[in-house]
Amino acid sequence: MVLVINKKTRKSEIDKFLKEAENQKPKKGFDAEKFCGKIKLKEHPLKIQRKLRNEWS
Repeated sequence: MVLVINKKTRKSEIDKFLKEAENQKPKKGFDAEKFCGKIKLKEHPLKIQRKLRNEWS
Protein backbone atom coordinates (compact mmCIF):
# COMPACT_ATOMS: atom_id res chain seq x y z
CA MET A 1 0.00 0.00 0.00
CA VAL A 2 1.45 3.37 -1.01
CA LEU A 3 0.43 6.88 -0.04
CA VAL A 4 1.94 9.85 -1.81
CA ILE A 5 2.18 12.85 0.49
CA ASN A 6 2.79 16.30 -0.86
CA LYS A 7 2.32 19.83 0.46
CA LYS A 8 -1.41 19.80 -0.36
CA THR A 9 -2.20 16.56 1.49
CA ARG A 10 -4.42 17.21 4.48
CA LYS A 11 -3.78 15.76 7.92
CA SER A 12 -7.26 14.23 7.94
CA GLU A 13 -6.44 12.29 4.73
CA ILE A 14 -3.23 10.96 6.26
CA ASP A 15 -5.02 9.92 9.46
CA LYS A 16 -7.71 8.16 7.44
CA PHE A 17 -5.08 6.26 5.45
CA LEU A 18 -3.22 5.24 8.60
CA LYS A 19 -6.40 3.88 10.22
CA GLU A 20 -7.18 1.82 7.11
CA ALA A 21 -3.63 0.49 6.96
CA GLU A 22 -3.72 -0.45 10.65
CA ASN A 23 -6.89 -2.49 10.17
CA GLN A 24 -5.45 -4.37 7.18
CA LYS A 25 -2.15 -5.24 8.85
CA PRO A 26 -2.09 -8.90 9.95
CA LYS A 27 -0.66 -9.61 13.37
CA LYS A 28 2.59 -11.52 13.15
CA GLY A 29 4.85 -12.84 15.80
CA PHE A 30 4.44 -14.24 19.26
CA ASP A 31 2.19 -12.58 21.82
CA ALA A 32 4.19 -13.08 25.03
CA GLU A 33 1.79 -11.00 27.13
CA LYS A 34 -0.79 -13.74 26.72
CA PHE A 35 1.34 -16.04 28.90
CA CYS A 36 2.64 -13.47 31.38
CA GLY A 37 2.33 -14.79 34.93
CA LYS A 38 0.81 -18.13 33.88
CA ILE A 39 3.70 -20.44 34.83
CA LYS A 40 3.84 -21.62 38.42
CA LEU A 41 7.44 -22.46 39.36
CA LYS A 42 8.47 -24.64 42.28
CA GLU A 43 11.98 -23.24 42.24
CA HIS A 44 13.55 -19.80 41.87
CA PRO A 45 14.11 -18.99 38.16
CA LEU A 46 17.81 -18.22 38.71
CA LYS A 47 18.39 -21.67 40.24
CA ILE A 48 16.66 -23.30 37.26
CA GLN A 49 18.82 -21.28 34.85
CA ARG A 50 22.04 -22.29 36.65
CA LYS A 51 21.04 -25.97 36.54
CA LEU A 52 20.39 -25.77 32.81
CA ARG A 53 23.72 -24.05 32.17
CA ASN A 54 25.60 -26.61 34.27
CA GLU A 55 24.19 -29.47 32.19
CA TRP A 56 26.45 -28.45 29.31
CA SER A 57 29.70 -28.54 31.30
